[in-house]
Amino acid sequence: MFDSQYEPKLWHVLLKPVFPHISRGLRTRGFVSKRLHDIRLLRNRIFHHEPIWNKPNLNEQHGQILETIGWVNQDMRNFVQVLDRFPEIYTRGAEDYERDLTSMLET
Repeated sequence: MFDSQYEPKLWHVLLKPVFPHISRGLRTRGFVSKRLHDIRLLRNRIFHHEPIWNKPNLNEQHGQILETIGWVNQDMRNFVQVLDRFPEIYTRGAEDYERDLTSMLET
């Protein structure tokens, strides 16, 4: 839906209503399309059980995901942040998280 072929028919009218909280300078179909594409690639890696710990910009991507949610609805971004365990887990590191999961599976 965010390919350039849809820009003349959809996004020149819908970009602002769909993403009301994105700054004006970033509010382009191309910018939003790239961001959503990057999020989709990460989501696909996760859902195919591929490791993501080795991604050098994982923390940055997490921030971009929250920012993107906020473009649509800032209250939803705030709600997600309350439930979000990523910062804690990322700070602790993969080894601690793997040890905790292994311990839980053994009981």
